Amino acid sequence: TLETQAGLRQEIAGVGTFDIALVASPLATKVWKDPYAVDVPRGDTERTTNGIYLAWDGIFDAPLEVQYRAKEIEVDDEESGQSLDLSPQQRRLLKRTGNVYRVNLNYRWQIDERNELVPGLTYLDFDLDGAAMTEDGFGAQLKYAYEANGWRLVSRVYYQRLESGTENPVYGKQREVDALGGSVTGFYPKPFGLERWTANATVAVHDGDSNIDFYDTSLWMVSLGMLYGFD
Repeated sequence: TLETQAGLRQEIAGVGTFDIALVASPLATKVWKDPYAVDVPRGDTERTTNGIYLAWDGIFDAPLEVQYRAKEIEVDDEESGQSLDLSPQQRRLLKRTGNVYRVNLNYRWQIDERNELVPGLTYLDFDLDGAAMTEDGFGAQLKYAYEANGWRLVSRVYYQRLESGTENPVYGKQREVDALGGSVTGFYPKPFGLERWTANATVAVHDGDSNIDFYDTSLWMVSLGMLYGFD
């Protein structure tokens, strides 16, 4: 899902820096109306998200940061399980719409002028309308940043463990997922002599291993972008 956010940041001396932003998907993501349909053409539909992002960095001048993100997921034509021999109650257990909440707690360790290490903990809650799709759990991440001569390189690895508390009506067991991933992003200031601009490039991978093979996920991403800074 491609998301963007727009918001405000305010620093208060001795208290910290506060962020508040609105988050939305400017372009809808294509998903299947019924991902469980087999041996027939699958119709597609659009998935969109919107929500809010809050952060408090430098908590009372300590190298701590807490982040909170809440977003709503909408699927235009949700038909999960319509192709299967399920009751209306069982089909409702497969709904993918609802809310997602994420809380991060990070500690910034400034090793020296060029190197920074940021370990963090995450709580993630998929509070979806389909009880079998609802899951929550914890994760851990480690970010490393290196900066020299204007260049900045940021790498990140993470692990998450999510569990559902309701039996899946299709597969007869509760879903569990172990996810592992990472990314590397490089920042280059003033590309082509452009003041206030910063070019960036990212390579990211993600692998989710579920006890239900149907929900296994694997992806990679390469992106290029430009950032513009205001005074």
